[in-house]
Amino acid sequence: MLINYFPLEFEFDEYEINAVENSQEYFKELRDKYNSTHSFFNIGSKIYISNKDGEELNIGKSHSRFWCRFC
Repeated sequence: MLINYFPLEFEFDEYEINAVENSQEYFKELRDKYNSTHSFFNIGSKIYISNKDGEELNIGKSHSRFWCRFC
């Protein structure tokens, strides 16, 4: 049996993530251009952009998220 499991540990309580309207063309364009420094994922009508290691892209609307260590 194989298990695809990787534990995550967050070292912060709050983080910022940007969101833009979803389109497959724009999603591909963002990944092609910035995938080495940012993570992109689409959920519903939004593409969410998370900075991994680079300057902020300053596109989309910024959202604050809180991490619950006890949830």
